[in-house]
Amino acid sequence: MYLGVLYGKLMVCRINNTASIRNCLVWIFLNLALIIFVAGCGGSNAIGISSKGPTSIAITSNPDFLITGTTKRFYASVTGEGDLSVEWSVSEGGGSINSLGDYTAPNSPALVTLTAVASGNKSIVATISFKVIYGNGAKYDVGVNYHRTTGDLNSAFISVYNNATIRQKVRSQLQDIADHGATFVTTHLWLVDDSGTDYAQGAWRLTFPLSPQEQANIRAYANDVAKIVGKRGNRLRLNIALAWLGYADYKIGSPSNGIGSAGLSASEYSRRVNASVDALLSSIKGINYDDGTPVVDIVYLDIEVMIAAPGEKSPKPNAEWFLAQFYPRFVQIFTQAGFSASIYFNISQTQDNYLTPGYLDSVYSELNNHKSMFWLYRTLRYMKDNSLQIPKRIDFSFYTPTDLPLKAGNTYSLLIKRALDDADSVLSNLNINSNYGIAETYYFTDSNDRRALGQALAAEAISRQRLQSVSIWPWDGLNLKGPGVEPPYFLEDYLP
Repeated sequence: MYLGVLYGKLMVCRINNTASIRNCLVWIFLNLALIIFVAGCGGSNAIGISSKGPTSIAITSNPDFLITGTTKRFYASVTGEGDLSVEWSVSEGGGSINSLGDYTAPNSPALVTLTAVASGNKSIVATISFKVIYGNGAKYDVGVNYHRTTGDLNSAFISVYNNATIRQKVRSQLQDIADHGATFVTTHLWLVDDSGTDYAQGAWRLTFPLSPQEQANIRAYANDVAKIVGKRGNRLRLNIALAWLGYADYKIGSPSNGIGSAGLSASEYSRRVNASVDALLSSIKGINYDDGTPVVDIVYLDIEVMIAAPGEKSPKPNAEWFLAQFYPRFVQIFTQAGFSASIYFNISQTQDNYLTPGYLDSVYSELNNHKSMFWLYRTLRYMKDNSLQIPKRIDFSFYTPTDLPLKAGNTYSLLIKRALDDADSVLSNLNINSNYGIAETYYFTDSNDRRALGQALAAEAISRQRLQSVSIWPWDGLNLKGPGVEPPYFLEDYLP
């Protein structure tokens, strides 16, 4: 269409005098140069172009999308006579733009249209449209607990990541996870076996402490995560969670009588824990995106931590000792290296524990009518009372409810809201901010169940902005005895 305008202008020039022809040719040349410049900008959206008489305007910035909350400068060129400046405005979709063309996207997804007007001739208007999507830095992230290539735990890949075939398969699956909208993956490292043990009992069983080969594999994996770019332009961050079983299981024995399945002395056990923590830190330091940001975001010292109140039986014996012994040093060295150091908790309960009124706690009255917070509050209370650093965001497993299917009248939205309302209520007693992340939750194989849960989580995240992150564990809550779910994961069901 724009070339047609140029052709019409040339026809007019032919019937005028030489000077007029010269001026016309100059005008046409300048506009052809503008077209060539615009075409070189790339992208799939149509670039806004408008003309009237000798004056035209073209928007030369052409993004496929922007990430929520980010700022980008847009450019428009005016050719012709008189005032060649541009006036910008947002026609639809939200956000704001200043006189320089600096556009700040809204905090929620939208289809945005920007308008550029030639100041010298307000009837010459160009528009451009693009999507605003969630991505890195957004207030609501969706990811996957990704540590195996199939539904079988024995396909866990860290122990064998030096195998070229397995590494290529992981790269392919990471790409697929990003293409489905993920902005992070969480990979668990189970420290289970003694040094020098092979993987005959399962590839998921790493050694305690981590072996040099396992350290090299972790580093190679983190480097591969850093290179992934989803089709929406989203990058993957990597969270790493340590888990302590077998030789490393602090729940077995006691510090005075021996810890773990081999009954290691407290000093030997401590040496191995610190060696594993140091090895992990060495494995991930210096692995950054192009802008210098570390690829690894959060490192969890332990998962689903539960500490009982004084006088109660603990579901995880020695958890108090483990945190007091190792958490302060862990926080110090990982924070100094630029990572978020954390642990995550557990609030999984039945539907009745969430919704049936009248609960009275035998120790903490602030938990009355808030039974969903039974373990979370106890654990954070212990940390607060013992001056252990509280994580910046409270992350927890959210297998809610554990007694599926849903009872009549109950919805995922109702349960999620009640859980987070309970958290707001009781954690305020500890002066803890209401920022939450779900470190594990269901991935239903039935698309209707999956979307019901996923959209309930997304709606809660958008409406209150206290839920900042959700990570699905690839396991079907309606079929817990079956194998895990292998990629692809349809994370769109968890996105707004």
